[in-house]
Amino acid sequence: MLHEEHDSALVLHTRAYKETSLIVQFFTRDLGRIAGVMRGARRRKGGHLQPFAVGMLAFAGRSNLVTVTKFEQARSIELHADALVAGFYVLELLTRLIDERQSEPTIFDATHVVLARLASGLDVQRCLRPYELLLLDQLGYGIDFRYEADSGKHIEPGKRYVFKNEFGFCEVAANESGRYLGSVLLAIADDDFRDNSVAHIAKRIVRLRLAPLLGERPLVSRKMLRIPSQE
Repeated sequence: MLHEEHDSALVLHTRAYKETSLIVQFFTRDLGRIAGVMRGARRRKGGHLQPFAVGMLAFAGRSNLVTVTKFEQARSIELHADALVAGFYVLELLTRLIDERQSEPTIFDATHVVLARLASGLDVQRCLRPYELLLLDQLGYGIDFRYEADSGKHIEPGKRYVFKNEFGFCEVAANESGRYLGSVLLAIADDDFRDNSVAHIAKRIVRLRLAPLLGERPLVSRKMLRIPSQE
């Protein structure tokens, strides 16, 4: 008998498999992202399992495609309009950036927080920015908004800085034009997105940082949100 494992799980994606089954992508709290076959799932009362379902997953197997022995759905996160598109953006980021069986409990918990905030009707962009920054930080691609990358000096509110991807922020020379005011970078560091211009600049910087990680294939949800790959 195969060893069965259990973990809290969020459904990322489902697709039909053979005549009656589903292949489901789960993001679990302690065991990472897992793809599993749910045999006969399409015959069951209540219809197909959908993304944003939350529950307890039980599965067996160690291959890239496990056998789901049980999924006890506790609830489904209800999202609508722009919040729904933003939710799919979150799920796409997880699918594209987190490897299978890569345990990320902090990201798992943060994902539930951002989806709950979206479901409550909070501003989409102000929900996404802190989540994206935490995601990058947890995956080892964090951005330091408090210190200059080359000198290690504190970023100062009144100075201007340029962002060099995979390096960080550098102060603009006297004869150069700077893109980002230090006060804006410090506001981002404090997760203070009350000013729409701060949220917009954070979006631009995050997109630049994500671009090489996501590769050339565009995110479907980003097109729906009308968020360009780079600005």
